Amino acid sequence: MKYYLILTLCLFIVSCSNQGEDYLRIDLDTTYDSPNRGFLILYPITEMEDSSIGAKINFPNLSEVPDTAFAQIYFTGKNQSAIKDGVLILVGDYSSESPQFWVDYDNDLDFSDNNESLQFSEEFIDISIPNAEEPSLSHTIRFHKPDSAQKAQNKPAIEQFITRGKPFVDFYFDQRRNIKVGDFVYKQDSIRIGIMDYNVNGKYNDLDSDRIVIGTYEGIINGTEEASGAVVLDSTTYFHGNNYGFEVTDVAVDGSSISIKPALNNNIKKRITEGQPISNYTFKLLSGEETSMYDFLDGQRYFYINFWANWCAGCHQEVDDLKNIHSNYSDKITLISLNYNENIEKIESFLDKYQISWVNGHSTSQINEELFIYGLPRNILIDPSGKIVEMNIHPSVLLNRVDQL
Repeated sequence: MKYYLILTLCLFIVSCSNQGEDYLRIDLDTTYDSPNRGFLILYPITEMEDSSIGAKINFPNLSEVPDTAFAQIYFTGKNQSAIKDGVLILVGDYSSESPQFWVDYDNDLDFSDNNESLQFSEEFIDISIPNAEEPSLSHTIRFHKPDSAQKAQNKPAIEQFITRGKPFVDFYFDQRRNIKVGDFVYKQDSIRIGIMDYNVNGKYNDLDSDRIVIGTYEGIINGTEEASGAVVLDSTTYFHGNNYGFEVTDVAVDGSSISIKPALNNNIKKRITEGQPISNYTFKLLSGEETSMYDFLDGQRYFYINFWANWCAGCHQEVDDLKNIHSNYSDKITLISLNYNENIEKIESFLDKYQISWVNGHSTSQINEELFIYGLPRNILIDPSGKIVEMNIHPSVLLNRVDQL
């Protein structure tokens, strides 16, 4: 009888503790390989020697290394000395199957005091750069060599959007390995959760910068931008699973774990993400007439919203693609552009310059906030039923997919 009472008391205590604040510590033991890759552009050494930093560089012995180029890796966790927010690398024999990499880890433009060169494997090379203040923390970036078909496919886009006429000799695909993920189950929710070192400094708990990312259990992450479901880490970060809300209570600085607890008030407003219906926001056209999102949905065509401003260089660059969509695919896609907080003179100057004839209007603070219009250009694709297909799809990408709509 005594044993039974003790056992009952223990079960009661466990039950009460579970009914209180359930702190969950999730080990993030997997580096998430995002399918989206960037580019490492290789520039000729002669261009670096002719630049303002060329005279300061102490090169390694390159006498027996053909085809040497230079590039910069984006990284903020270093001393602000030679290159701001970047680390310089040299790539020797870059056209071969096994290039050599020299990394200026301490950012002093002196390659003679660094380690020996790194050798490219058959598939990729990982370069790990330590944080200057905490050398135990580092950021890893992976480089892949494109094949000839990938080079031909990507070179025009690189020339148009990245180098813009600046000579380059080659490029690799780069992949930031700055997302660590783990999986957890809480009642009816099965979630993949991760933390992203968004400012790329080797630390994973920087407030107002690093991000909580979520996705399908043991599967893909929904996205790394707020527009696709990521949540910026702050002093009171909440996120929503399929059924429950959670509060982030701690993130390990090295990204090895995250601690959360179910939110006491589960009525956390779900963030607008892909797959959800667009709200019927009201806004004004340039004529002053008030309209709404649903006025542009006819149940037949996709709805493409372009957010722009005159000061935005990318907005100028994508006009030709927008014209192509409007002129050739208006039977499939309804296009409207919403200006981001500019006066009518600047708006009309832009429209006159490019002879824009499709519908234009003014965005609102509610639209900007709820659809995460913090950076421009931004383009949102909505299906004929009003559901968001993609929160940020460049018009050139849409043109490549238009036959699939």
